[in-house]
Order: sequence, then C-alpha cells, then structure tokens
Amino acid sequence: MRENSLMALALLGVIIGASGLGFGVYSTMQVQTGAFAGEDGDDGDDGKDGTDGTGVKRTWYSEYIPPVFSNPILNFITINSLNITFNIDSGESVHFLYNSLAMVSKGQFIRVDFVLDGNVILDPYTAFSNGGNVTVYSSLSLQYSNSMLSEGSHEITIAIYGDFASNGVLESVLFVLVYIP
Repeated sequence: MRENSLMALALLGVIIGASGLGFGVYSTMQVQTGAFAGEDGDDGDDGKDGTDGTGVKRTWYSEYIPPVFSNPILNFITINSLNITFNIDSGESVHFLYNSLAMVSKGQFIRVDFVLDGNVILDPYTAFSNGGNVTVYSSLSLQYSNSMLSEGSHEITIAIYGDFASNGVLESVLFVLVYIP
C-alpha cells in the first residue's frame, strides 16, 4: 500500500510541475509579445501604452433585441432604436460594426445597410437570401471604416431592406469606435 501512495504522490508532483512549467512558458510568451499594457510588443506603440496619440479614443454601443421586420414593397426601414450620435475631432477616423440575427422566409432575402447622417450607405452592405423551404436564421455582420468624415457631430443607424413582411433582424448590436490611425 505504501508503494501505491508514493506512486500517487509522485504522479501528483509531476502534474503540478508540468502545470507550473506551462504557466511559466505562457507568462514569458505574453511579456515577449507585448501582451501586457506598456510592454514593447508588435502593437506599434513602442512600449508607450497609447501615449503616442494613436488608438481608440471613444466608443459607443447600442442594442435592440426585438425583431424589426422588412416590408414587401422594398423600402429601406431604419432601426431608430439603434441610433448613435457621435463626434469626430480633427485627425480622427471612425469604425462602425453591426451584428444581428436575420430571419428569412423560404425563397426570400434581407439586406442591411448603414445610415450615416440620414443617408443610406449602399456599399458596403450585407445580405442573406434563403433558397430553402423553411424559415432560416443566420447571423449578419457589417463593418465600415471612414477617415473622411468632417469634424463635428454625426448620427449612425441601420436600415433593413427585404421582400417579405416576415423577414427581419433581431438581437441587433451597433458599435462605433473613433480612433486615430
């Protein structure tokens, strides 16, 4: 019995030692790649942790969970509940990100566009069509960056466009990031 106890203790020691070695290697890799704030890695800030003026300056977020349906007359329908007002200063750029879940009936489609300052941005857009026989749910994602916006206040929201009244999006999330490149 004593021999079995020593074997179990030795095996436990090996497991603990290997875990410690693995954690040590992981920690060393994090420091060498600059993953810790202020370290000089390949993030382009030369170890200054953002003090060179570049990076994300401000962020906004909006979420709307209930479904928003399209209509069969092919009109853009804005999701006003996702409206975000943001501001741009000199030298700043902006990045928009939208994610949602689309529900599309058989043989139909849904399209999603950004609406910036009341104008639908036709490119880029994201769309999903269903060629099957049942209603399908699919994730949708849309991104857009702009470095040419004028200084001042701007508004962004989302518009959907579809060909059937029961097509739509739900669980919508909109992000705005203002940054200096």
